[in-house]
Amino acid sequence: MLNLYNFSDTELKIPISDIGLSTRATNCLAANGIETLSDLVDAIENDQLKLLRNMGKITIQEISNKIAQMQTKEYRDNAAALQDAEKKFADINKQIAEYNAIITKLNQQKKFCELQISALKNQKHKG
Repeated sequence: MLNLYNFSDTELKIPISDIGLSTRATNCLAANGIETLSDLVDAIENDQLKLLRNMGKITIQEISNKIAQMQTKEYRDNAAALQDAEKKFADINKQIAEYNAIITKLNQQKKFCELQISALKNQKHKG
C-alpha cells in the first residue's frame, strides 16, 4: 500500500466505525469488507470506492471530506490528546485495581488479627 495520506500504523488500524462517518457511509463500507482506515485508504488509492455496491457520489464526497479532515493538524493533535488521555485512564484503572487488591488483602489480614485478638482475650478470661 502506498499510503499517500501518511497515516501512522496506529491510525491505519482504526476501525471505520470510529472515524466519524455517517451510519450510511460506515455501513456501506462495512458491507463491502472495508473495516479499518487501512482498508479505506487502499480502496481510495486504488480508485475502488465508486465501484463499491451502494456507494454514491454523496457518500464518496463525505469520505473524501473526512480523510481531508483527518490530515489537519487540529485533528491529529486531538487524536494524539485522546490517545494520551485514554492511556492515562487505563493506567489509573490499573492502579485502582492494584490498590483494590492490596486493600482486600489488608482487610483479610485485619479480620485474621481481629480473630486472633478475640481468641487470645477468650483464653485470658478462661485461664
